[in-house]
Amino acid sequence: MEIYNRTVLEKIRQNMETRKIQILFGTRQVGKTTILKLIETEIRNKGEQVLRLNLDLPEYFKVFNSYENVLKYLEISGFDLQKKIYLLLDEFQAMNGIGKLMKIIYDEYPMLKIIATGSSSLLINRHIKEGLTGRYFSSIVFHFSFLEFLQTKTDNTVYNMLKKNSYLATGKSQDFLEEYLLFGGYPEVILNADLETKLDLFSSIYTSYLQKDINFFIKYENMPKFSSLVELLADNIGSLININNLSKTLGISYQTIENFIFTLENTFSIKLINPFYNNLSKEIKKMKKVYFYDLGLRNYVLNIRHLPANSGSLAENFAFLEMSRNHDYNIKYWRTINGTEIDFILEKDQKLIPVEVKYRENLNVNIVPANIKSFMESYNIEKAYIITKNQQNVLNYSSKKIIFLPIILSCNIDFD
Repeated sequence: MEIYNRTVLEKIRQNMETRKIQILFGTRQVGKTTILKLIETEIRNKGEQVLRLNLDLPEYFKVFNSYENVLKYLEISGFDLQKKIYLLLDEFQAMNGIGKLMKIIYDEYPMLKIIATGSSSLLINRHIKEGLTGRYFSSIVFHFSFLEFLQTKTDNTVYNMLKKNSYLATGKSQDFLEEYLLFGGYPEVILNADLETKLDLFSSIYTSYLQKDINFFIKYENMPKFSSLVELLADNIGSLININNLSKTLGISYQTIENFIFTLENTFSIKLINPFYNNLSKEIKKMKKVYFYDLGLRNYVLNIRHLPANSGSLAENFAFLEMSRNHDYNIKYWRTINGTEIDFILEKDQKLIPVEVKYRENLNVNIVPANIKSFMESYNIEKAYIITKNQQNVLNYSSKKIIFLPIILSCNIDFD
């Protein structure tokens, strides 16, 4: 099995020796099981006891219906209960009472270390409320980032370039970027070159998502409307979401639309970002913008097989994903009631950084865009970023700095 350097692995390893339970959130087929297998191998290589189980399988339902049954199963399986045991639980979220059981194990059996994965934060949060508060660490396992995607390529020139935070405009770097914009970051999709195989995999991923995650929250008769909403949202990435308009278009209630969107967010399919505002009379303060966690699945839903000539919305979604994965800024957007807008406002510790995506040829990188100038002057901002297709420059005006960066570098921006 080819091993790729996933960013989340280092965080998991750092917490291995703590008593606390580790919970890995993330949609299905983003590599959570592969990560557990890798951790299992590393533990075995150290000569320590480890057991990995898929709790989607009915054969384990009786094992995990009581603390005593878990210990009995471990003993029958040949484990020494007097020594440390690592218990790796895949897709634990659907098992009834697992939160209470994990709490008992944590409190009563300190020699048992649990690492668990789940695909629905709605179900996982239910288990956390059952008694895991203060007893766990959590990490999100995202789809492959662009840098992780580049590791799968035999030509690692672009990967090495970006790791050094340098940029060289080459056909290869643009080809890789466009492949990622079209097919996204699902590991199995990335590792298959054939188009039909990729499409079959997307079909399987989406069907599994609907059958194994969504059916917990959405009634069967509402599935067609739910799928129609997914298509509408996919066609409007980077746009403001109007619940009233969606309700009228789909012919279902406002509350149902809100429930659908809430479910999509909490099963790691979409992310909504809030507006940034201080001036209530001039700035939008309610409507949210939508982005997809995986561009490949978004394109599959819309039956897009080739990258469109105007890929600005895909580029904006890409930039959002890379910033959200690599930084702990609160990401918002800014828009006035007159329509002046900035794609992203990064906010942390009262620090604001505007980021605009302008993915087009022949952008004039010697002029400060009016929207950037307006925001910087309104909020006394010293530095802003403009993500371009392939151009870079640094402009200085009135003690302020505007940094133009090629989009391929957005995976490695040091905003600090």
